[in-house]
Amino acid sequence: TMASYQISSRRKHGPVWRTSVLFHKCIFVTGSEHLHQLSKQEQLHRNTTACFPPHHRALFGECSVLVTSGEEHARLRRLITPALQPSLYKEEIEMAVSEFVSRCKNK
Repeated sequence: TMASYQISSRRKHGPVWRTSVLFHKCIFVTGSEHLHQLSKQEQLHRNTTACFPPHHRALFGECSVLVTSGEEHARLRRLITPALQPSLYKEEIEMAVSEFVSRCKNK
């Protein structure tokens, strides 16, 4: 599977490696620090774009913030960021965690 390939390649080559997927040259980037660095580079160099496997586009949609890159990704992030502030969901998260812990204790 693609996941096992990525795991074994990361162990072998580290968090960033070059390869070819279906005859297309690719660079795999794993880890949040490397992705953050790449996103900054992408903003500076507009000729760099992210590439995602077809199943990601099928799962999340062609225009999803999760599979877009460049200016479109930045635009979508600006739109959704206000709604993704953890403080907005603090009470719901705490309640869900408490319920889960209670269920675990009862089992």
